[in-house]
Order: sequence, then structure tokens, then C-alpha cells
Amino acid sequence: MKKVIFVIALVATGLFGFTSVQAVTTVKGKAVMEISNDDDGFVVVEAKDLNEKVQAAITALSETFDINVIKYNAEKKVALVELTNKEDQSTKTVYLNEEGIEIDWEAPADETGKVE
Repeated sequence: MKKVIFVIALVATGLFGFTSVQAVTTVKGKAVMEISNDDDGFVVVEAKDLNEKVQAAITALSETFDINVIKYNAEKKVALVELTNKEDQSTKTVYLNEEGIEIDWEAPADETGKVE
């Protein structure tokens, strides 16, 4: 029974805690680890789950880019599309509003300046 509780606690920590390690670097001889929290309100979706205007914008992007992942934030009504350029393999992230127009978007900061 203790093992079951331990496994559940471990899984819950993984789901609700920090979920990915971005990089480990050395600063003045000390290891520094960057940790990101993936709880940004975006969930992975398929293009068919989005409205027609956003689908059309993604289809236009797919002529030049390979689509890596499509995510959607229902609260903010913003689609995040991670792309790879077919020619030079560079990557970029595009945010689309409900009209399928590319926007500059960042997660809003709270009063303390922390990004939500």
C-alpha cells in the first residue's frame, strides 16, 4: 500500500510540478539549471479543432513550414503553432488570434512581475 501511495505522489508531482528541464549551464564554476513550468494554459489540439480562419492561416503556413505542434489556449483564444522552415530547418513559434492573424503574444505578468 505504501508503494502505491508513493507512486501516486510521484506521478502527481510530475504532473503538477515543474515538468521539464531546459538547460544546465555553468556560471562562474557553478552549475545553474533552468526549469520551466509547462502550465501555460495551452493544450495540444489538431487543426480541425480550430475555427476556419485559424485553419486557413495554418494551411497557408504549411506551404513554407512543417507544422511541429498546434496548441490552443481557450481562455485567451490564442493558437500557438510551432513551425520548422522546410528550406533551412530553422524553427519559430507563431501565435494566431481567433481571426487567424499572427499576433505578438506573451503570457501576462501578475503584480509581482512573474509570468503566469
